Amino acid sequence: MKNPDIYLIKWIDSQSDDGWMFHKERKSIHPMIIRTIGFLIYENKKLVRIALSIGQNSNKTNKQFNGTIIIPKCCILKRKKLVC
Repeated sequence: MKNPDIYLIKWIDSQSDDGWMFHKERKSIHPMIIRTIGFLIYENKKLVRIALSIGQNSNKTNKQFNGTIIIPKCCILKRKKLVC
C-alpha cells in the first residue's frame, strides 16, 4: 500500500470561551485561521481526515496512523497537494 498524499490545508477553526462576557465584548472574538500539513487518509463529501504520522510493521502490513484530525469541508478555505 502506497503512502497517502500530503496536503497543506488552510481552514477556519471554531472557538469558545470558558466564562461570561459583557455584551459589548461579543464582537471581539474572531475565529482562528489554521494551517495544517498531513497525510490525507480519508475523505468524503463532508470532511477530510489527515494524519501527522504513518507507521507500519517490517513486512509493510498493518499500516497505522497517529495524530489524526477531522476537518469539515465547510471550514476549508484552501488545500494544496504537496510534492515530496
